[in-house]
Amino acid sequence: STLSSSSAASDVYKRQVLRLIVELQLFPRRTMRVVLWTNEENGGGGADQYAIIHQKEILEFTVSAFESDAGVSGPSYIGYTGPSSGYNLVKEFVKTHLSDILPSKIQNGKGGGRDIQPIMVLGVPGLSLGTTANSDPPYKYFDWHHTEADTFDKILKSDLQKSVASMAVVNFAIAQMDEKLPRD
Repeated sequence: STLSSSSAASDVYKRQVLRLIVELQLFPRRTMRVVLWTNEENGGGGADQYAIIHQKEILEFTVSAFESDAGVSGPSYIGYTGPSSGYNLVKEFVKTHLSDILPSKIQNGKGGGRDIQPIMVLGVPGLSLGTTANSDPPYKYFDWHHTEADTFDKILKSDLQKSVASMAVVNFAIAQMDEKLPRD
């Protein structure tokens, strides 16, 4: 398996988000960082070590953590986990800027996952990109997830573009906010 629909695509999403922001010559108020780690499928050692090694800067500077690990398909919603006042801020700009792309807009309590859980434990709000991976044909993500059939031909360029755009808008908006997202 090439892990195209999971690990590889997730990494592409994250890199493309920053590439898009640079290409558009946007300059966020806060630093945006892409972190790629290993071992999520076998215990999460990479994420755990990152949180341990970078705990001081996470506590001082990290505004949010965003995970994309739901397969390559069309974006469905932005998930958010954190204080309700932060949810309301994210909900408003998702509604304002992404209503054409995200049919379900935002879902409270659905942000994050194993990849960013060690950062969220430190009080950082978690976000994630929900996809149509298990609801829209031709996807049946977990029918071929991490199998020999998990190849790049499953990735539709238009879905990749919409997912990248959704992640770019949300992450850029958070980086531009006057105030940091509230923490637990």
